[in-house]
Amino acid sequence: MPTVRQIEAFHAVMTTGGVTKAASSLGLGQPAVSRLIADLENAVGFPLFQRAARTLIPTPKARELSREVERSFLGMDHIRSTVRRLATSNLGTLRLAIVPSLVSDVMQDLVGPFAKANPDIALAVEVLATIEAVERLESVNCDIGITNEQVQTNGLNAELISTRVAVAVVPHKHPLAGLGRALRPKDLSGERFISFMPNAEFRRRIDKMFADAGVERDLRYEARTTAAACEMASVLNAITIVPVASSFGPAPSLCVLPFHPVLSSDVVLLKQ
Repeated sequence: MPTVRQIEAFHAVMTTGGVTKAASSLGLGQPAVSRLIADLENAVGFPLFQRAARTLIPTPKARELSREVERSFLGMDHIRSTVRRLATSNLGTLRLAIVPSLVSDVMQDLVGPFAKANPDIALAVEVLATIEAVERLESVNCDIGITNEQVQTNGLNAELISTRVAVAVVPHKHPLAGLGRALRPKDLSGERFISFMPNAEFRRRIDKMFADAGVERDLRYEARTTAAACEMASVLNAITIVPVASSFGPAPSLCVLPFHPVLSSDVVLLKQ
């Protein structure tokens, strides 16, 4: 198993970017640091760096281990556990943070196919509000964030994956299901409505739209995910508005209606 000195050398190389600066920060000679890195690789049983033109290039496993060292530099037991896991896998753990309204779609469209195609990679999924997902990414406690809004952050890359148009989800037995046209805010006046949680940006946008239209709804019910909102709409004979993918299919007891004005929601991938 790795020694404290080996982990210190590894941490120094990863944070400074090379053996020369690492040696200076540790007060050691370059050969000593190179030997500690080689001994660490022998101890863990897999390569941590590619050698090219006297340069050390971290492998994916090195980056994974580095995150754990950064978080638990003094917790050697946790680091040893991480090493054991990495030794039996290809890339360690992919940590995802997903906003509640996208959980169902991401699980179906991303997590399932990814796990099937990469059986050696562990997956850890957390359901968080956008601001919490950003905090996890910025503190290197998460690898990828998937949110439904564009965010301005320092040090994170944001990639627009798609834009989804919100729809109204209504039980077939509800009177509004038979209108035969797109629903508008005034149609929902006084209606039982399933909202997302108060910290959801999509919830705030919906509430503003109804406030601007001067329409009040029955807002006693809230859900954290799209699936839960639709299920509650079915059980309570209520209405919800959700951003959905083109492949979205509600329960047989529900129907999907267009909603105007058009309310769109971006799907954004955040990463370091």
